[in-house]
Amino acid sequence: YRARRPPAALAELPDEPPAAAADDDARAHRELSSCLRPFAEDLPPIYRDALVATDFEGRPMREQARAAGVSLSAIKSRAARARQLLKARVLACCRVEVTPAGQVTDYHPHARCPARDPHGRGETRARAVHPSRPPGERTPMTPTSTLTLRTARPDDAEACGRICFEAFRHIAERHAFPPDFPEPAAAIGALSLLLGRPGVHGVVAERDGRVVGSNFLWEATAIAGIGPITIDPAAQDGRVGRALMEHVLARADERGALSVRLVQAAYHNRSLSLYTKLGFDVREPLSVLQGPPPRVRLAGHDVRAVEPDDLPDCNALCRRVHGHDRAPELADALTAGGALLVERHGRITGYATPFGFFGHAVGESDADLAALIGAAPAFTGPGMLLPTRNGELLRWCLGHGLRVVQPMSLMSRGLYAEPRGAFLPSIIY
Repeated sequence: YRARRPPAALAELPDEPPAAAADDDARAHRELSSCLRPFAEDLPPIYRDALVATDFEGRPMREQARAAGVSLSAIKSRAARARQLLKARVLACCRVEVTPAGQVTDYHPHARCPARDPHGRGETRARAVHPSRPPGERTPMTPTSTLTLRTARPDDAEACGRICFEAFRHIAERHAFPPDFPEPAAAIGALSLLLGRPGVHGVVAERDGRVVGSNFLWEATAIAGIGPITIDPAAQDGRVGRALMEHVLARADERGALSVRLVQAAYHNRSLSLYTKLGFDVREPLSVLQGPPPRVRLAGHDVRAVEPDDLPDCNALCRRVHGHDRAPELADALTAGGALLVERHGRITGYATPFGFFGHAVGESDADLAALIGAAPAFTGPGMLLPTRNGELLRWCLGHGLRVVQPMSLMSRGLYAEPRGAFLPSIIY
């Protein structure tokens, strides 16, 4: 949306604040430009820093790349993405009119623009608040509040764990579903494991020095997963969740992830809307199942524990079903104990890591997964995830005493291939 390009159907904004002029058009241009810096400061740090340094401070990109220890192309990518985000935020607040040369002639704040006009028009105008916040959404933030993101540390487990418990409990109870964690200690324990796990990047959001949320990126393979993302119920104003998501998506892009995936509570409309706006598509409706283990055996399906020599065949099976493997997760499950496989005629036709939110399974057929489920010692946490469209396997589970606890959705951004076999996703993907 550079000034030299012709205007599009939606008004396009210049890359940087324009110079002052003496006529009315210049006045409108100056007034709108005065809004750009607060919007820029509201971007995720990785984009904000590149935009401010390039377009507001005029620092050469090569200098920024050297200082940040990244490539020149990374800085260019960050600045370009920042301009896109800045444009979206401004256009969410105002309708902008420009000349063919890119000069702003007028602007008209939308009714949902969340801040008052600083120029006395009695209309709304963007300031240091998120322009896409839905009307009436609760926000305790003041205009001077500062939201910062930093890498998570092991000593964040208690604060982030308590927020994780309260956030999931708050959302679940509002929709009459059971909470994901029975008590704060369970959430603290789960996040403690993630904060020390190789291949998982954690990010913490702080507002004025207080932890208000966290998010995790599973980045050990080319298919990245996101979650859990949780925000303090008292701090949910539309900014924190978006900032945490944009941060991990930027990191996944920089690391060359082919796809980014997550699992979302299907009853939570706000998170569905946010993820869709960020480019995610719903790929599979899921049902969370819980109940006593069936403890049944299927004829011709031999189930046993996974052994180290089985890993290559298990990973090859996963690649045939999904187009990629989940080798790090399977290796972790083998080390911790509890990974199972099923054989038919002496050949591995399915495997499962421990059944629960963080476990996954693949099989050549529904019967292979039924054999694994039938041998499961327990379903940990809220339960296991099963694709709802797989009616045959879902009916088998319901017929053996399992019950549906809640609906969820598997979402992805980027590469996704329809599975060529039966599978159970984890809460990550």
